[in-house]
Amino acid sequence: MQIERVVATVRELSSEYFAVVGDFNDWLPGRSLVRVLDEVVGSAGAPKSFPSRWPILPLDRVWLHPRGRVRSIEVHASALARRASDHLPVVVEFDLACEPAPS
Repeated sequence: MQIERVVATVRELSSEYFAVVGDFNDWLPGRSLVRVLDEVVGSAGAPKSFPSRWPILPLDRVWLHPRGRVRSIEVHASALARRASDHLPVVVEFDLACEPAPS
């Protein structure tokens, strides 16, 4: 039900600028919100952010619309960040000058 609500909201905003950002704890193939949002919005990439000491899973995600706005996406992997949380912060640089996609 959560996947359906998120996707419905994203489709309603399809002509707007928007970002979907969060810790999705989504790593199992097949029943994935990540897979659906990658199809609907387009993947911006997903750096490995969990666990912070030895990141092996890309659980923290960012999708931006219109597609192609992401200039870079990476984790901030300082010693302080590793102590502050079990997830590393994901840092995204994006272009605001990009024109929105046609409706």
